[in-house]
Amino acid sequence: MERKPDKPQIYAGDIWKRFGITEHYGGYFATEELIKRCGIWPLQDILIIGCGTGYTPVLLAKEYNDFVMATDIDPRMLELTRERIIKEGVGAKVKTQLADVQNLPFKDNTYNVVLAESVLVFTDPLQSAREMLRVLKPGGVFGVNEVTVVGSPPAKSIESLTQFYPSKVQILSENEWRHLFEEAGFDEVTSIVHKLNYWKQLLSHLKIDGPRKYLASVYHMIADSDLRSIFFNKGLLWDTISLMSYMSYGLYTGKKP
Repeated sequence: MERKPDKPQIYAGDIWKRFGITEHYGGYFATEELIKRCGIWPLQDILIIGCGTGYTPVLLAKEYNDFVMATDIDPRMLELTRERIIKEGVGAKVKTQLADVQNLPFKDNTYNVVLAESVLVFTDPLQSAREMLRVLKPGGVFGVNEVTVVGSPPAKSIESLTQFYPSKVQILSENEWRHLFEEAGFDEVTSIVHKLNYWKQLLSHLKIDGPRKYLASVYHMIADSDLRSIFFNKGLLWDTISLMSYMSYGLYTGKKP
């Protein structure tokens, strides 16, 4: 009897991608704070790593009048970004390109600012930071929003994340992130860590994604039998809840010498 091929693993991120949901810790509140911490001003050349659905590049083009290169490793995210660019009428200011932060297809000393939101945790973060440094102009600024662990969560809880994401997740503390950016070659590294506010996270989704789209994605996450079996697995659910008490997000900045 011919064996049926295994059904591919479904992850929470697949549903977000399908519906075009913007997902990073802190939402637009974190994005606006990160922009301010980077001291961004008009008419700068800015590189966005992991542009997602395009909220941040469009914001920079509309409110700061900057020139933005929006990159992502996922063609679906670039498609969603281009849809937002057209809808918001900023095609003259925002360009898109398929790119891996670990091997960026740009020349040295190209950009005034490089921003990444919830990207480096899914990569080799040191290699990614070195690439960000390489493409920055001397004196250029980087800004990163990354998941930051506070305290020492159980290893079993960290392992539970593999059920939600298709790749290994690098979870670092504030001091580890700062050391990594300094090792990559950045100067004047700064950081601030915030606990995740679930109410603000929801408000961010409603503002960026819209109530209808966001609620539809939540419904399909619950309705999908594979995802439901993951979310409501008692052992995994407890591990995840336990892990969340250790999770925050950090906003990191620094300069290229």
